[in-house]
Amino acid sequence: VFARIEPRGKERIVKSLQRQGHVVAMTGDGINDAFALKHSDVGIAVSNATDVARAAADIVITSDNLFSIHAALREGRRVVALIQLMAAFSLTTLCAIATVLLGGLLWATSALIGPLHIVWLTMIVYLLPLLSLLTDVTLPYRFASARVWNRRRGMTALGLGVLVGMTSVLVGLYGQ
Repeated sequence: VFARIEPRGKERIVKSLQRQGHVVAMTGDGINDAFALKHSDVGIAVSNATDVARAAADIVITSDNLFSIHAALREGRRVVALIQLMAAFSLTTLCAIATVLLGGLLWATSALIGPLHIVWLTMIVYLLPLLSLLTDVTLPYRFASARVWNRRRGMTALGLGVLVGMTSVLVGLYGQ
């Protein structure tokens, strides 16, 4: 946290931190803050900021309380966690359905599920978890990096999808 810095110093601090790979957020309220607000990754103007500072900022907070920035960060991290969960869930589900379809075509004498079954499964499989994710206000988040998706998450989701799909195919073949 830096305070009471000259405009040229703010510019140097922002550029230096960005060169080191940091995500830089800058708050300001005056004309002298406009350059640093514009060039930071997230420029935040406070409620009583000049028009120039508001125009240069990415976000304008409407309260004089700077703790609203902390609340916005928490909410943003919660949204990222929800996106991660939904992306992993969607990939796993789609992979499982594709595995059931392909496995049924390869190993069964007839398709294990028909088109109406696919529509019904998709509706049921997506509806209930989606409702639970959207109504969960106490979701704990783990924010290790700014990346929403990574290779490990993708491979885990694909592996689980294939496992669920193959299990479904085996159960379907056993029932025939």
